[in-house]
Amino acid sequence: MDPREAAQAIFPSMARALQKYLRTTKQQHCHSMESIQQHLAFCITNNMTPKAFLESYLSAGPTLQYSKDHWLSRQWTLISEASVTSGLKDGAVFLLKCVDFSLVVTTKKIPYIQMSEEYIDPKSHKFVLRLQSETSV
Repeated sequence: MDPREAAQAIFPSMARALQKYLRTTKQQHCHSMESIQQHLAFCITNNMTPKAFLESYLSAGPTLQYSKDHWLSRQWTLISEASVTSGLKDGAVFLLKCVDFSLVVTTKKIPYIQMSEEYIDPKSHKFVLRLQSETSV
C-alpha cells in the first residue's frame, strides 16, 4: 500500500475529531481535508510519529529543545534522494537524523518581487466634455 492509500485508509477514523479541534481553535479555514490527507501521507512516507503529524495543527513552537552545548555535540546524518553536493531546489525534502530524533526538512523558494516606479503625467489622462447647445444637462 502506498502512503497516499494508507493516508486515505487512516483519515476517516480521525477526521471527525480533527475537524472538531480545528473548528474549536478557529483553524478550519487554514486546512482543507485534502491538505490534511497530503500531510498524513507525507508523515507516513517519512516514518514520522503521530506527534509529528499533529504538530502542524497544534500551537507553534518546537517539540524538543536542547541547550546550545548539548545539540552541538550531536552527530547528525543527512539522508536525501538528491545529491547532497548540489544546491537546494524548491520543494526538496531531506532528513536530518540524530540518535534521539529525526527532522524532516522541506525547502521553499523565496518569492522574488521586482517593483518599479513610473511617473505618469497628470495632464495625460484628462478628458474634455463638450456639450452641444441642444443637449440638456
